Amino acid sequence: MNTTPTSTISALRRATLSTFEMLGFLMPLELDGEERPERPMTAGARVRFRGQVSGALEIEVFGDVVQELTVNMLALERPASRSEELSALGEVANVVCGNVLPELFGVRAVFDLSAPEAGERHVLRTDVPDAECLDRVEVDFEGGHVVAQLRRYA
Repeated sequence: MNTTPTSTISALRRATLSTFEMLGFLMPLELDGEERPERPMTAGARVRFRGQVSGALEIEVFGDVVQELTVNMLALERPASRSEELSALGEVANVVCGNVLPELFGVRAVFDLSAPEAGERHVLRTDVPDAECLDRVEVDFEGGHVVAQLRRYA
């Protein structure tokens, strides 16, 4: 990888923030030293990639964020169904992955991205035991928070 750890985390943070803001109309919160309330993980999504580096972009959502994200993305006037939530979260993971890889490896790098996998917590339990977490960011929103991480497979 041709980046420093600082640029990896800042690229992942930028891609995550911009995707949640542009697709889901969700603005991040600054907790200003407040402790994050404990909320259950409500969904997760993963997009695997192969190319110059192989790995996965994973997103875990805690609290009510996935419901608000989906309602906003689909312009719903009713609560989103679970399948709509998982589909929306999978699309968000796909967009974050598609934005972070060119920033880290250059626009000429070619990657093959898998279809997003989305579901309950077990979706993100990696089936590759030696997957290395390159970086991880946490973003707070009204009603919950999101964890995005970039993993590299050895």
